[in-house]
Amino acid sequence: DNPYHYHTEASPTIVLKGTFYAVVNGKRIDYPAGSFYDLPGKFEHFSGCVDGEDCLLFQYQDGPFDLVPRSEP
Repeated sequence: DNPYHYHTEASPTIVLKGTFYAVVNGKRIDYPAGSFYDLPGKFEHFSGCVDGEDCLLFQYQDGPFDLVPRSEP
């Protein structure tokens, strides 16, 4: 599980294996293998792999990849 955070730039993501989730505005969304999502830069959220499953992602971000921790809402 990733702490509450944002990325400086948008980070389009394809889930290659397992199920990834993101909690956006208090709502959890599951992304099974084959899913695509794209959160805008500086958009605060939680994310991670579903319990009991490994997941593999392809994420792209202009410039170096970052994860900026934030205080929980």
